[in-house]
Amino acid sequence: MAKKNDGVCGFLPRITAQSPQGTLGRLKLSDLKPTQNAVGMDEGNAKVANIKEKSDSALEDHLLPRAVPVIIGNDAQYYLIDHHHLSISLWRAKGDMDIPAMVTRNWSSIEGKHFWKTMAANNWVCPFDAMGAGPNNPNT
Repeated sequence: MAKKNDGVCGFLPRITAQSPQGTLGRLKLSDLKPTQNAVGMDEGNAKVANIKEKSDSALEDHLLPRAVPVIIGNDAQYYLIDHHHLSISLWRAKGDMDIPAMVTRNWSSIEGKHFWKTMAANNWVCPFDAMGAGPNNPNT
């Protein structure tokens, strides 16, 4: 596949609500919905400094093997189920940008409480706050 000059990971296809499980593509950071309520900022701050130093090419090499896993569901939204520290660090270091993502499941037909129950049953939601309190109800 020939690489286009579309910035970091611009050569990857855009993930859509119809993308099947196993698709490696790209999404904007602003399209991602987190599935945990808190992220440790000590780890995030260390990653920000590292990311800021990287050229686009070096950042692409760093991100490709770390594609963020997403679940498509609940009215075709994209839910980040891992790499929360990396994602917030990228946002803080580079702003809204395309990043590589892997579709773990496409549950676009599952909505509301059924979606959240399915996510919880698969341990893909962490409903605890920064102090460890919870679980918080994801339906609220």
